[in-house]
Amino acid sequence: MNMPSLAPPVTWALRIMSNGLFKESGKAIMEERMRQVKQKKKAIKDESPSAVKFSCRNCIQNICSGEDIHVIENMHKVNTWGSMMLYRGIELPCLHVKNFVVNINGKKNSNYSKWSDLPVKFPAFDYIEHASLMAQSSDDEETE
Repeated sequence: MNMPSLAPPVTWALRIMSNGLFKESGKAIMEERMRQVKQKKKAIKDESPSAVKFSCRNCIQNICSGEDIHVIENMHKVNTWGSMMLYRGIELPCLHVKNFVVNINGKKNSNYSKWSDLPVKFPAFDYIEHASLMAQSSDDEETE
């Protein structure tokens, strides 16, 4: 006496796989999960810039804190230590996070390759404030 099989027929599973339905739906699920993880990482920028310290990857010398970093047009991170770039007639150093050991609340990490990986939202660069400080310092040099 033959017992009926409770499992779906193998041919049904093979047909789904050969049509690419199983493969495509699995791919879509994984893409959606990755998108959600990326969005979640992007949304969690809750560390204060003052909680972040940067040191040189090569000599471990403390360079600056997160409060010293400013963002130009949601793209360029600048402070007093980096390769120079010209922005609206002002020369500014442009930083690359891969050159630093990042210390966030006492936890050191040297594996950051992109600024967006850091759980910190840095303040925007204030062009008018910086330009007025530069003008004031040049006026001070002329009066001396």
